[in-house]
Amino acid sequence: MDGKLEPSPWEFSSNEERICDDPNIAQKLGDPLHGARGTAVCETYAPKIAAGVSGQWIFKTFPVDFCLSELVPERCGYSGNVPIISIVIICNAVKIGAMLFVAFRLHDDPLITIGDAVESFLDQADERTVGACLHSKKDMLQNDIFDEPGTFEPRRADLKPRKWQSVVSWRRWTIVISLLVFAIILVSILLKMAIGSIESSTQSIWSIGLGKINAAAIIRGWSLSQRGSESKRILSSILVANVPQTIFSFIYLQINGLLTSMWLSQEWKGFETSRKALRVSKPKGNQRSRHFLQLPYRVAIPMLVVGAVLHWLLSQSIFLAVVAEYSNVGELVDPTAVGTCGFSPLATIFVIASAGSLIIGVTALGQRRFKGGMPLAGSCSAAISAACHRPEWDKDASQQPVQWGVVQDPKTQESGIGHCSITTATVEPVQQGEMYAGILG
Repeated sequence: MDGKLEPSPWEFSSNEERICDDPNIAQKLGDPLHGARGTAVCETYAPKIAAGVSGQWIFKTFPVDFCLSELVPERCGYSGNVPIISIVIICNAVKIGAMLFVAFRLHDDPLITIGDAVESFLDQADERTVGACLHSKKDMLQNDIFDEPGTFEPRRADLKPRKWQSVVSWRRWTIVISLLVFAIILVSILLKMAIGSIESSTQSIWSIGLGKINAAAIIRGWSLSQRGSESKRILSSILVANVPQTIFSFIYLQINGLLTSMWLSQEWKGFETSRKALRVSKPKGNQRSRHFLQLPYRVAIPMLVVGAVLHWLLSQSIFLAVVAEYSNVGELVDPTAVGTCGFSPLATIFVIASAGSLIIGVTALGQRRFKGGMPLAGSCSAAISAACHRPEWDKDASQQPVQWGVVQDPKTQESGIGHCSITTATVEPVQQGEMYAGILG
């Protein structure tokens, strides 16, 4: 035999089949449940087998003095599923093509940011929302503004501070938080099962680490390793390993939507506290465009980082495990001797902790408060339109720094009912209890 042979008492690597085939192994280990071959992976119990032997090991009436082992070079390889890879490439190509088409071929004025909407209504006012300057998104949803334009009654200003969470419906909050809690509960149940499987061996969750294939940390249930042909077994394992990624992607989009709604309202309320130029997709005049979508970089970048980390942790929590079998002389016996999913309890613990922190962070952010009397418009075009009925002389307001507040006008002063608008004119703060709904002519 080539290579260097060394005596190594109870070296498991070259004698695993003999030890595991020993009919008396259960009795020697004192473990009738896990000692029998087939009820668990015998190789997992190598340290326990060695520790449980006192005196000389007898194998089929033959005494064993020592074992011989031979160092064999490791074999590594790369395997890919051509149909799945092809589908991924095609989908990404279609997505890139759609993005390039939108970026370079669409030449109309987009409505992407809240500044785009304000610019549109300042340039061309919607007469159906005249007189509704203190109407919020919630108010607009309760009124049919398409029946008779300009029929809104005067409204008394209420400067009660509102929480950020109020810009999102309770139904949406309930759905998002429920999805996160349900996901954490489900992952916790699976974690308990995984830890139970690990504890039955001699290893710990720390020794298994992240994303490593280990005989003690592979799924033996669910019939993943015995289902159909080789390709079907691998495909079913791929689908199981990627289900958590799909679920998290859906939850991530919902959380992103919550944050977008809250920051959109924060930007909207900013028109009340300071005079500033509109942030639009295609700047003109004094307009600005610091970020393309609604979330600012200080929020969008951390969200991307958190999403990427959680996706990576999920990929380490459950993953495809395909192991090839080679003979004692290094010949390939079975390219998919093991075709199932591996798991890592340690990575799963990190996922649960991260998801819990995400719930706490989003909920805490929703407790922040808006100040002032400017009604929350959200993404409601009617509420945005109602705040954009500027004075007639303020023709180029959309291209200049603007502010929302009470506009001084002789007509409204005589009636005792004020008017609020986004305008370049000098404005005053809304006063608690005063009536506002005037129409500027």
